[in-house]
Amino acid sequence: MQMLGKHFDIAFAASDGIKKLRELILTLAMQGKLVPQDPKDQPARELLQEVAAEKKLLVRDRKIKAPKPMPEIRANEVPYALPVGWEWVRLGEIGLIGSSSRVHQKDWRASGVPFYRAREIVKLSKNGFVDNDLFIAEELFESLTASGLVPTSGDIMITGVGTIGIPYVVKENDRFYFKDASVLIFKNFFKIFPFYLLHLFRSQLWNNSIHEESMGTTVHTLTIVRANEILIPLPPLAEQRRIVAKIDQLMARCDELEKLRAERDQKRFTVHAAAINQLLTSADINDFSNAWRFITQHFAELYSVNENVAELRKAILQLAVMGKLVPQDPHDQTAGEILKEIAAEKKRLVKEGKIKATKPLPDINSEDVPYGLPSGWTWVRLGTCLLKITDGTHHSPPNVETGDYLYISAKNIKDDGVLLTNATYVTSKVHKEIFSRCDPEYGDILYIKDGATTGIVTINNLKEPFSMLSSVALLKQPRQIDNKYLLFALRSPLFYHEMRSGMTGVAITRVTLQKLNNAIIPLPPLAEQRRIVSRIDQLMVLCDELDRYIIKCQGLADRLMNATVADATGMQKIGGVMVANTKDEKFKAGSDDEILLASDLPREKQSIKNFTLRKFSMSTGYRSLLTLDCLFHGDVRLVSEVSPVCLVGLNGSGKSNLIEAIADVFCFLELINLPWKKIATDSSKYKKNDHFFELEYDIETNDGFHEVVIKKNKKNGVEFYLRGESDILIPVLPGIEQLKLLPRRVIGYSSGLNETVSHPFLRTKTLYSEEVRDAAPKPGAPMSNSKSVIDTRTLYMDYESNAAILICNYIFKTQAELSVINDYTRVNGVSSFNLRFNKKRTGRSADSRIVRLTLELESALKSFLRCAEKESQFSPDKEEYELEFNLDEKTASRFREEFSNAEALFMAMHKWSLLNALVLSDAQRTVFLKEDITKGTLERPPSVPPKDRIFNIADLKLNLSTPAITIDYSGLSDGEHQFIQVFGTVMLFNEPGSLFLFDEPESHFNPEWRTRFNVILNSLPNAKLHEFMISTHSPFLVSGSRGCNVFKFERNGANVGCKPVDFETYGASFDYLLNKLFGIESMIDQNARAELEEIIRGGNKEAMENALGDFAESREKRRLYQALIEKEEGVK
Repeated sequence: MQMLGKHFDIAFAASDGIKKLRELILTLAMQGKLVPQDPKDQPARELLQEVAAEKKLLVRDRKIKAPKPMPEIRANEVPYALPVGWEWVRLGEIGLIGSSSRVHQKDWRASGVPFYRAREIVKLSKNGFVDNDLFIAEELFESLTASGLVPTSGDIMITGVGTIGIPYVVKENDRFYFKDASVLIFKNFFKIFPFYLLHLFRSQLWNNSIHEESMGTTVHTLTIVRANEILIPLPPLAEQRRIVAKIDQLMARCDELEKLRAERDQKRFTVHAAAINQLLTSADINDFSNAWRFITQHFAELYSVNENVAELRKAILQLAVMGKLVPQDPHDQTAGEILKEIAAEKKRLVKEGKIKATKPLPDINSEDVPYGLPSGWTWVRLGTCLLKITDGTHHSPPNVETGDYLYISAKNIKDDGVLLTNATYVTSKVHKEIFSRCDPEYGDILYIKDGATTGIVTINNLKEPFSMLSSVALLKQPRQIDNKYLLFALRSPLFYHEMRSGMTGVAITRVTLQKLNNAIIPLPPLAEQRRIVSRIDQLMVLCDELDRYIIKCQGLADRLMNATVADATGMQKIGGVMVANTKDEKFKAGSDDEILLASDLPREKQSIKNFTLRKFSMSTGYRSLLTLDCLFHGDVRLVSEVSPVCLVGLNGSGKSNLIEAIADVFCFLELINLPWKKIATDSSKYKKNDHFFELEYDIETNDGFHEVVIKKNKKNGVEFYLRGESDILIPVLPGIEQLKLLPRRVIGYSSGLNETVSHPFLRTKTLYSEEVRDAAPKPGAPMSNSKSVIDTRTLYMDYESNAAILICNYIFKTQAELSVINDYTRVNGVSSFNLRFNKKRTGRSADSRIVRLTLELESALKSFLRCAEKESQFSPDKEEYELEFNLDEKTASRFREEFSNAEALFMAMHKWSLLNALVLSDAQRTVFLKEDITKGTLERPPSVPPKDRIFNIADLKLNLSTPAITIDYSGLSDGEHQFIQVFGTVMLFNEPGSLFLFDEPESHFNPEWRTRFNVILNSLPNAKLHEFMISTHSPFLVSGSRGCNVFKFERNGANVGCKPVDFETYGASFDYLLNKLFGIESMIDQNARAELEEIIRGGNKEAMENALGDFAESREKRRLYQALIEKEEGVK
């Protein structure tokens, strides 16, 4: 609750902050956190004993039937621990849940005893009263009272259909009956405090429970059986009363908050409306300036809600057509002169037969105009200043989904143009008839004149001819009227309301063409029209920014409120992060279940849509790099393609060091926010990092678009911000809020033996394996003691992961998705494979010889057992399993039933493989647990022999297309292995928003594959929504990358430089790139080149002629030809 008090104002600025506060109060109450416990209270256990004794008496006296025994409460049903003196109990144990006798519709009356259905109970619960229109006769009520369950004071009615679970406490003077099945009754025979139960039935705990397994499809139902079995927390009776008193007190405070917020909002709207009205009605420049000064002085408060921004947009348009938005220029051609030109043009067009002559419209009188206009302006009727006003066909023709010409109606007209979603078509014959009268062209104005959306107006953005229905009017403006000014004039509030007032029609109201022709608009000089349009465009961009900023601030307030609730109510707290234990044994990591598994938090819930790295700088240097300062993607990112950041340079120039540095930073940012045991305290050495860095990236989540800024300018502590309006940096709370704003995954890969890129990942991997080890139950303890471990989002794809990638993709991906592998490699499918599980740790003492499993790992093993060719039974005491899989459709189907997708299957294998690290000695594991992994590491990462591994994939056999045979996985070439690993990884992790760090991913590729690297990458699903950083020596990759994303690394003695190239690389030839990037001027062997140059310099004609047959064709050989020609012509 401390956090709630500290951030009170912003928490309740959240869109549903007070609603969440009410939910929080009830949640805390049901967790025993709202009022202190009193050890003198009679504990709930004794209360339950009294209830059981009373129940026996009622059964003995035949007042109730003997209830069926309730199911025993299992450990994995209990959502959280309760205070001392409380008990978890099934609802049916503390009362009698039943329904009414059937009352037939023929027995309903217009007066008598009220008869309530679910809808009446909902109204009673909300308002405390109901205007009832159904009754039953007194005689029938009396007979039902004698034979059935009738509501009495202290009972609780609960809705059983529709909006289920809504409670109402029966009052002393209530007298009613209720509909069977529609309403349940909780007979409070044992005098549990009814208002405690009322609040329980309004809590999230109750709502989650009843909806988790509510019966029914379209309509939810709550059955008696289900209600009886629901688990509820029962405090001592005295504490129940204290809880209710505290809830009532806090709910009254919430009522006050709602009232204050409503008053504040109304005041904001009222003040804004008055300020805008003063702007619009200002008599002179002084009044206008004063009105605008008031708005600017209170801008932040007035424009903290989108509703006021919408009103500001309207005001901008109205000011524009009043001549108050831009200054007038006396040199402009006047509107009167413009109208003379328009009249002359219309006369000419009539003479040429291009438009029809129209009758003169009435003169505009002084009483027709709503306000005065500046000098040079004039009021004009639309029919006078436009070339044509007409509408589409009044006889709706047959229209179909495909045809010759588009058929546009009001549903297609939107503010930003003509929308073709759900568009229909007409035949050429029908179109010709309609188009002869109504001929819309690009740039014309289209105005909805019929129906509920009358007044929506847009500029035609279609260049193709189309037909229209009469619900849309066509307005053709002359060249003397800017079509965008006309658009804004028709959108101005005054014109909009004038058109919509007095609309005629019965079934559909409409604006007639006559009304449109006679409507008046203010017409400024053409030059001023254009200045007005420019100014409106600028101001509308500012309004767009205001809207986005408000939404972003609202999102921050909502997230802060969520963090407050999570902090206060955490059902299971691990380092301050709220998680729920896995309840289902079936392993479904990666599914979209409503329950948030600890193993999935927060990655699966954040719904990242895009990730773009913008800046990375490091002032402390990293390995061979002294300083770094890199900006990526220029001003905009080409979202239509994958545009990898390419790092180019000679060996030893530091390319891999930059990739490792970025990996190190993201691994560090994750570690400092994870609630793992070894890093739970601020003093943990794993929360330390000696490097100073700045990081900026764009990330789009389900909360919206965010610019993230992260700074570390001192030894301890990281500053984590969101960039707001005017570059204001808004701090982000540590823990789950920062985790949510990291990339969905950070995935590393290196093709060479120098695997320094892997070091940051291996440190996290080692910590994770030890966290899993410590979370498993102790020997002899039940699996319910298993603790949840939050996943790491960082993965290093080593050679051992390649087999798992291939298997997972071929089980889950479609043939179309797999075609990229089939087309480029010989692999046509997975034939078979084995999975080996071995819980024995070689060389360990008896106490630590067997690896203990968490509930998650055990669940995964059970799923693998169910998928195997010969399904095995799980036994906690069994130490080894070897499972065989022939990957036919039947086996693949079993995998798809057990695992939600390819990534979930891979992660199950990956988590088991992490246990292999536990076979290593303590000394080997600590290699990657140093504070600074860049110091003192010489050898490659230690590995575990296959025979000693806890988990291993073995005997993987593949089907080839050419030749059509089955081979061992090891029979593939190095290039094929690399192709499957690199592109298979991107295919596997296809959910948007990941950062891929690839160190020379094409080193084993043939030239053709290298030229197509970017083409293949762009063909993979969602690849353009990830970020790729690739180090390479290959001009092939660089030629497919934009110049703003290519960085050249150069070493000058001990100094290593990294800077973006100063030329465009996209589509550059390879010899050009080799020359610019590596200084290579010749594409042939240097010995051959030296020999050719020596022959040319020698000038011996015979030697030159002999050399023609000794050297292959090249640019250098062309110089030999030229030298011979010059020799023969005698030209030096």
